[in-house]
Amino acid sequence: MKQSSILLILLPFLLIFQGQAQIYDDFSGNGFNLSPHWHGDVENFCITPNYELQLNSSSAGNSALWIETDNEGENLEWRFRIKMEFSPSANNFTKFYLLCDSNNLYADTKRAYFLQFGENGSNDAIELFYESPYGNISICRGNNGIIASAFQLDVKVTKDRNNNWQIFISEALDGNYHLDSYGYSDSTIYYHSIGFLCQYTTSNKNKFIFDDIYFGPPWIDTIAPKIMSIEQGDDYCQVKIKFSEKINRQTALQLSNYTIEESGEIAIACQITTPSYDEVILTFPSKFKNKRLYHLHVENITDNFGNKMENITFPFSFFVIERNEVLIHEIMADPFPTVGLPPVEYVELFNRLDTDLLLSGWHFQYGTTKRLIPDFKIEKKGFAVLVPMASSSQFGNTINIVPLSMLNIVDAGQPLTLFNQYDEIIHYINFSKKWHDPPYKSGGGWSLEMADPDNPCTGKENWKSSCNERGGTPGEENSILTSNPDVTNPKIVKVVVVDSLTIKVFFSETILMNYEKALRLFEEDGDLEIESVEEVPPEHQSLHIRFQQPMRTNTIYTLWLRDTICDCTGLAVHQGEAWQFGLPQKAEKRDLIVNEVLSNPYGNTDADFVEIYNRSDKIIDLKTVRIGSGGTHFPDKSVIICAEGYNLFPKTHLAICKNPSLTASQYICPYPEQLLGNDSLPNFANSFGVVHLTDLTYNEIDKFNYDETMHYALLQSVDGVSLERINYNGETQNRNNWKSAAMSAGFATPGYVNSQYSQIIEEDKIITIFPEVFSPDNDGFDDFTQISCSFPESENRVLLQILDEHGNLVKTLANNQICTFKETFIWDGTTDKNRKAPPNLYLVRLQYWNLNGKAKHKHAAVGLVER
Repeated sequence: MKQSSILLILLPFLLIFQGQAQIYDDFSGNGFNLSPHWHGDVENFCITPNYELQLNSSSAGNSALWIETDNEGENLEWRFRIKMEFSPSANNFTKFYLLCDSNNLYADTKRAYFLQFGENGSNDAIELFYESPYGNISICRGNNGIIASAFQLDVKVTKDRNNNWQIFISEALDGNYHLDSYGYSDSTIYYHSIGFLCQYTTSNKNKFIFDDIYFGPPWIDTIAPKIMSIEQGDDYCQVKIKFSEKINRQTALQLSNYTIEESGEIAIACQITTPSYDEVILTFPSKFKNKRLYHLHVENITDNFGNKMENITFPFSFFVIERNEVLIHEIMADPFPTVGLPPVEYVELFNRLDTDLLLSGWHFQYGTTKRLIPDFKIEKKGFAVLVPMASSSQFGNTINIVPLSMLNIVDAGQPLTLFNQYDEIIHYINFSKKWHDPPYKSGGGWSLEMADPDNPCTGKENWKSSCNERGGTPGEENSILTSNPDVTNPKIVKVVVVDSLTIKVFFSETILMNYEKALRLFEEDGDLEIESVEEVPPEHQSLHIRFQQPMRTNTIYTLWLRDTICDCTGLAVHQGEAWQFGLPQKAEKRDLIVNEVLSNPYGNTDADFVEIYNRSDKIIDLKTVRIGSGGTHFPDKSVIICAEGYNLFPKTHLAICKNPSLTASQYICPYPEQLLGNDSLPNFANSFGVVHLTDLTYNEIDKFNYDETMHYALLQSVDGVSLERINYNGETQNRNNWKSAAMSAGFATPGYVNSQYSQIIEEDKIITIFPEVFSPDNDGFDDFTQISCSFPESENRVLLQILDEHGNLVKTLANNQICTFKETFIWDGTTDKNRKAPPNLYLVRLQYWNLNGKAKHKHAAVGLVER
């Protein structure tokens, strides 16, 4: 870290002051050509990005640097920082020459004083030696073991006119030194240089670092510290104060020295930055508001020489880029085959603001891979193009290129996320190659461009293929730029229970929540009080609401929207909407049933669906239920109905669709919210197959073996016609419990009561017919009759026949079928030859016998009419 601008000597140059030579180098100059001028093995050293001097030799050996100085002054002081990133030894050490009578540290006959850092054994100490042609004499030695392992120290050495030496060190690097050793030498030399010599093995050829070297009269600081800047910290509660020099630790850490004038808040935490000790990071109780002016009052701060800073009130403000102010604006995921641009993936960013931005600490994420973006500038209403570093030169110098270490976007599409320095999401898009229009451009070489940057959260509807002849417009205005406003208000689509204290509210599109009024957005009309409301990243299409009290089982709660919540363009969710929620319970067998199946949609499109019905009194979360196809006992393929959760309430229908929009366009759907999309829904064979409902461990909840022969026999085609369950309580596998959806209902009823739904009439009579007159024309009104039988004993053999007025057999509904106490049969007006019976009065003849073999007969009449 560098010394600040109020030090006595500021810059790397040779300064003559009051007749005495002073040397100070913090290595922030441009190499070794500026004063002070270093001599020796210059080629074996380098300046680091932090402006430190580092040994950078190519092999083992010795390297020395020295600087010439005049033989003037009796009271002298040296200061320097030394860092050795290894355990010193007799083969790896530093000699720091404080005084030398030669202009060459390699001279054999020189006389000098030097500090030794490194020796044999494990008791390495800092030791001062007097060197002469006759050998080395120890003047003083510090504490044993203090540099036995890798270390970093600030060192201060003083010598007075009587040749008394003192060695001070600061292990904390905070400017507070303590005495390590002292001694006396009666040998006086005429000095001409200071410097250092490093001896090293190959493994340590770049592990010696030096900084802030001072030589001259005793350093006396009489200047008080000043505030150089106040910047925002690592979160919205922090600020960083940069001082002009090292400040006293005790005064710096006194929290009452820092007050925000607008709120009167005093800092609740303070961290001083090491090793520079010229910066503090303050934490305050409340978050600072973005783009608002504040004033920080600072008092009673001193430096390590006791110089007190004047009390000051310093203005500052937070300026943080917020959501959608910088956008992912163009995506080249598949540059092959090239059309006219370099064969390089890129992502273009667009600055929507009217001010230039210099951004630091940002990240870009594709899929699960997160890359640091180097510091970059993006002009107002301008562009920056992210490219892989290895290909950054292929775009020339006319585009604002920002290189990433790597960039490997999935061609088919994936989520892309842009983060600011606080790891907040600035823009998110989950693109797909299916967004290309025309579709042939999805084959490669063409970018996807955003049409309207004022509609930043819309997906496919606001993105299309570039129409530029080169295949894209990196760093330029998009070729498809046009007004494409969002005109649809967002709405709540569902509420799911996460746990007994938390619910998740899903919206139809991305929302922007005002956190200042978060707790006023919703209320529950019972006894639940809201504790917190949080957006759910990265889509920001849902909210987590946490309550202070846990929810109770078997209780349905109602959530009301009471305040404004908007989408990315400012359109609001309609207030006053209410949604129910409650704790879900485990689905047992037949709690959920298969209620309608469309396996053969028109034209083999994706309009097929399976409707389920919750016949229980439970709330059932569909993330705990799987739907599958094929297989006799277990499905060949199955998926979780809704992995993100969906609470299905008692006595509620839900159609699970591959493509809800297509289903809604082909059928009458009075309740579109009861169409649930699942693009992984298994394929169900047209002619026959199996629908499985299971729990997550494949325990059966319901199973339906369907067959197209279950359809109304007189239909010319069953394409686009669903099979509907007649009664919720009837057996799923009973063919008599399924009929074709009525023509008057559009041949399917996804998400609501079946057109052929009928309750079973429970009566004590042996045979009951309902309705007694029916019209089998598939218009959804009395299309069949139910013949219900109630037997006094179980395990009856049944023969059930329909006869005409002449006693001729028309239809056999059951032939020697084993039945329980109650059984229901359906006659749809067809004959055994699959022809429509003519209008007439027909005889229903029932013959049954039990295990005793005694036969009984019953008769009833039913009328078939045409309307």
